[in-house]
Amino acid sequence: MGEKLTAEDIDCSLPAHICTSSSSKAQMLYIAEALRCLTDEEHGLTAQQLADAIAVRTGKAPSEPKVLRDLRLLSENTPFGMQVEAPTRGKNTGFKCTKLFVTSSQARLLINMVHTCKFITPAQRRELVEALHSMVSYYQQDAIVEDVHTDSRERPATPDVFLAADKAAEAIKKGRCLEFRYADRTFGEEFLLSGEEGPILFVETPIALIYSFGNYYLETWSTYECDGRRLVRRLDKIRDPVVSDVLAVKSSEIDSLRETVEERTAQVFDMWGDGTPRTLFLRVEARMAKYVYDRFGSDVKFEHVSADRSVGFTCVVVQLSPTFFRWLFGMGDGIKVIKPVDALWVDAFWKETPRAKKEHGYLIEDYAIAMQQYLDLLETARTLEG
Repeated sequence: MGEKLTAEDIDCSLPAHICTSSSSKAQMLYIAEALRCLTDEEHGLTAQQLADAIAVRTGKAPSEPKVLRDLRLLSENTPFGMQVEAPTRGKNTGFKCTKLFVTSSQARLLINMVHTCKFITPAQRRELVEALHSMVSYYQQDAIVEDVHTDSRERPATPDVFLAADKAAEAIKKGRCLEFRYADRTFGEEFLLSGEEGPILFVETPIALIYSFGNYYLETWSTYECDGRRLVRRLDKIRDPVVSDVLAVKSSEIDSLRETVEERTAQVFDMWGDGTPRTLFLRVEARMAKYVYDRFGSDVKFEHVSADRSVGFTCVVVQLSPTFFRWLFGMGDGIKVIKPVDALWVDAFWKETPRAKKEHGYLIEDYAIAMQQYLDLLETARTLEG
């Protein structure tokens, strides 16, 4: 788009339904849309340009003072979240919309996230990207299109995850169960989980919606065949969700799960865990510390318990699962689970760490259970290989 816009350029860039009459209100909306779409911190529009563009649209040009009054009103009242900047005295740079709902940098980041989202369909991806593009000026849209490159690997066409999330949220609000069927996938084929009489209609109490590790989950309480237990459902695998007439199950256990969602989510890997928090100590080489931060958060604290500054020790709380052990195995010698030496050793370095508020005997027990499960998985892998 050229730097100096003609009246025809401005008019053809704006939606046809805006300013279909020459009324003052219609002209004000036209001016606001022109500022939103065609100006930013580096590009402005003058009152004369806008008056000429309105003439192209309606056949009648408003006076320049009238357009200036409208521009002043827009700059003073910030409608639709817009921040309009008037030109400084003596400069004819025009009025500029310097702030919208998002900046171009924020829009670029959000567009990248949408492009790489695993659980939305290609059509939903296009709709979201178009919506994000519309939130910045045309100049900024051009820049974003030119410099955004994303992972283009093919993803499965999933059903409407937004519908599943909306229905789950509605069920939680109304204190009802959620009815749905649940899909799985083998070698390229999707199938519904079924029983003797066909696809199972699950009726479960929704606990919380969770976004974690690039996927969208629904934590539920299952009462299928009276086996009351916590489950984690992937929203992109939920089919035909409906808010049920069945009242949600109420119990102290479900209340506790709702209250501890954030805490428990921080303990699991890819949303899977055995349900029991274990306090473990890790020996970490400096080059591997970034992976600990990635997995456990930037608030992880390292201690140097010896003169060797290339090695640090930290205390984490995890729920044991095959995904945790796969992560640990992938770290090689760089990250190891270590046995807490003694109660004095724990107190000396981690007495202020809430994660380690366990008696030494329980810390030893957590270490022993973790190492036994780790060795069992390694033995299973070795047996399969043999």
